[in-house]
Amino acid sequence: MKKKRTSIFIKLIFLVLILCIIGGTVSYFTLSAPISKESEIVEFEIVSGDTVNSVLERLEKEKIISSARIDKIAVKLKGVDANLKVGNYMIDKSWEIETILNYMSDGSNAVMDSVKITLQEGIWAKEIAEKIASSTNLSKEGLLEYWNDDEVLKELINRYDVLTEDILYDDAKVKLEGYLFPNTYDFLRETTCEEVTRILLDETERVYHLYESEFNASDYSVHELLTLASIVQFESGKTDEMPLIASVFYNRLNIGMYLQSSVTVCYSLYEYDDWMSCELNSNIDSPYNTYMNPGLPPGPILSMGEEAIKAVLDPAESDYYYFIGDVYGEGSTIFAKTLEEHNQNVNKYLK
Repeated sequence: MKKKRTSIFIKLIFLVLILCIIGGTVSYFTLSAPISKESEIVEFEIVSGDTVNSVLERLEKEKIISSARIDKIAVKLKGVDANLKVGNYMIDKSWEIETILNYMSDGSNAVMDSVKITLQEGIWAKEIAEKIASSTNLSKEGLLEYWNDDEVLKELINRYDVLTEDILYDDAKVKLEGYLFPNTYDFLRETTCEEVTRILLDETERVYHLYESEFNASDYSVHELLTLASIVQFESGKTDEMPLIASVFYNRLNIGMYLQSSVTVCYSLYEYDDWMSCELNSNIDSPYNTYMNPGLPPGPILSMGEEAIKAVLDPAESDYYYFIGDVYGEGSTIFAKTLEEHNQNVNKYLK
């Protein structure tokens, strides 16, 4: 009888142990489950000296996991081989702890310390440099110096199809003016002039290749076409008027007539208060001034957008040789075929 009782007792103990193990396992998986069933992305930083345990404790403190104590056990039981890498990570509260630790063990998942900068169409290279300098470790002066360095530019010419030796002209304010394509970019806060320039020129190269056949079909060089596109960009208030504005300049070029574009005076001044300053200084001595010099200026006068490039590559057909901007009205462009008609427009809209 005693042996039978002992046997029953041992069986009961064995059963209790099994139930404890099952209960503990269920409890373990329940307690180590994600803190949220819904996806919720949060940022978490791994710093130098962090261990799995210290990270788990901070994850709990920041309410990304429910229990660091349980997850420490879970990590050991699962044999998670976490080799955490320093960096900022965007992790999801719906992930299991194993997924979180494995994700932060791959440094390529780290979020770079970057800044988004929008470069609008129609701004100058010096303004681009200023915008980038305001949000990165670079200086405006350093960028402009880099964009005017002939040795740097010669290397870039070998790398990019859109760049030719035409950019190496004398008296340039910024030799890469017009080649720094306007767009929204992500730049690292700690970066280099070389990296920033590569990002900008990669986009310029992309747009150039979109219209490469049109560039090749023109009687003008790439540099000349981008120069004209920059003038069209500067002169135009509305993109749908750009092809007509381009036609005016082509019509003038075809008969050897001076372009007489006031925006080239603006660039010649390089600092001015308002548009009247450009109108009143048409005699300024500058290679960019198309009142004083025939043909196109030596290079682009700002960063033009894709619509201005398209307008120059596919201009409208017209008999117009003059235009003015309705600066006091809706900003539309008023075109004229003759000087007499143009003067009438000036008296009507600008006086």
